[in-house]
Amino acid sequence: MVRAGWNEEIIKDRIFNVIQLLKLSRMPTDQEVRSVDSPLSSAIQRNGGYIFWRKKLGLPQKIGSGENTKWTDERLRSDILKVVNYFSLDRMPTYTECLKYHQSKSLAHAIARNGGYKYWAKRLNLPIKESETSFGQKGEDIACEVLKSKGYCVENLSTIAPYDLIIDHNVRVDVKSSRLNDKDGKEFYHFNFNTSKLHKCDLYLCLGFDEEGEVLQHFYFIPSSFVGTSAEIYSKSSNKYGKYKNNLEFLDFYRNFYSELENI
Repeated sequence: MVRAGWNEEIIKDRIFNVIQLLKLSRMPTDQEVRSVDSPLSSAIQRNGGYIFWRKKLGLPQKIGSGENTKWTDERLRSDILKVVNYFSLDRMPTYTECLKYHQSKSLAHAIARNGGYKYWAKRLNLPIKESETSFGQKGEDIACEVLKSKGYCVENLSTIAPYDLIIDHNVRVDVKSSRLNDKDGKEFYHFNFNTSKLHKCDLYLCLGFDEEGEVLQHFYFIPSSFVGTSAEIYSKSSNKYGKYKNNLEFLDFYRNFYSELENI
């Protein structure tokens, strides 16, 4: 829904006016819009964002901002710092800020696929915005709420243990949260696990949220012995992670296993 003072036709007409003035054949970038029509830039960001309007108007994106560009460590470092400088930040940029600066998901996804936001924040010696820190904490809270509603006994031990939850006093679970990503038209979640293949939990509970990180769409209980250091889980395919989708059987298997051990 377009906010008061702006309607779809006004935004559409002013975007095409920028295109005409700058003699473009694609969706203008935020920098280009600001140079011609600064109020329009704010209106676009408040009413869906550049990606939304580019798709709505059927416009191509700027050449070089696609998803298939190779991301080296040096390029990642450089582009992250460009976002920091552009928004005058004193911290690691957020997912949304990377989208706004780059006019595509490429940088945001490259960060997620190459260590994650916490990894790059530590590497660049940048603090993380509280909202990004709380995204992981929100995932833990939602996991506790959902599991308790299904009759499981759940304790959150994330501040004192190398895993997040212990279920029914025995099953060790580490919670990972991811926003929905897109690659070559396929939607997926990206999860970073331990930096080594030696995991300290029985199961990973992978929570897949929408692009904004607000709505939980799917969850995956995956035995830690079956994952490496990271995973890309496609939300609409039946790849090797498909059997874990919204499935509590693996959690129940571990719970029953520990219960039987207690009775030996």
